Amino acid sequence: SLSRNEQEVKARAAAEVRRLEFISRTAEDLAQSLDLDTVLNKVVEAAVPYLADWAVIDLFGPDDRIHRAAAFHLDPEKAKLLERNEDLSEAEAPVQLKVLFEVRRARTSVVFGDDGTSRPFPEFYDPERMAKLGIRSAICVPIFVRQTVVGVLTGAVVNSDRVYGRKEQILAEDLARRAGYAIENSRLFQEAKLAVQTRDDFLSIASHELRTPLTPLRMQLQMLGRTLQSRQPVDPARIENFIAKHLPYLGSLGP
Repeated sequence: SLSRNEQEVKARAAAEVRRLEFISRTAEDLAQSLDLDTVLNKVVEAAVPYLADWAVIDLFGPDDRIHRAAAFHLDPEKAKLLERNEDLSEAEAPVQLKVLFEVRRARTSVVFGDDGTSRPFPEFYDPERMAKLGIRSAICVPIFVRQTVVGVLTGAVVNSDRVYGRKEQILAEDLARRAGYAIENSRLFQEAKLAVQTRDDFLSIASHELRTPLTPLRMQLQMLGRTLQSRQPVDPARIENFIAKHLPYLGSLGP
């Protein structure tokens, strides 16, 4: 009995070490890039195989349509089955994807195939269909950015003895939370880049517009100054013409 307890303690300790390593490795990977596509792909790749056999991220657009932003499958040959190019509204989405909209409305995770745990949206749970796909258990977790659900992380266990329970849900929610931080950082970075580019474009145009009329004016002033320094006679009409030509522009520059 003592030996059995020791084995259980060691097993729990090893599992905790693997969990911490997973969290640490994921946090490090997500911190290496600010590109949105790269970040989302890192999230689903991090989930496989430790948390799921395949994982996908669906994001909600400003028009309330969802699009598949990232997907990763343990079996490379089946990875294409997870890809989806079209953006779908809730009315257009097949039954297995309607749960994503429910997750956004309820702002909570959904676990399917978890050996009896209550399912918030049983109408979207189809045991027969899950069996055909070889899915033993699945989880859908909301991704938050500034308290707004911007997407859903979905993971599934296929043809395995593993099922999602409370521990796996907490881990998936932690991963989704880190994904939300990474998405926000990526968007802020892109907004900052756009702001800097807009500023540079404005300064370039303004500098060009200001510099263009000043260049010939400076040259003419230099020529007039050299003429006066040389004590050569200057035609008054020339000075009057110069003032009449440039005074309106000089006045527009302010005092």
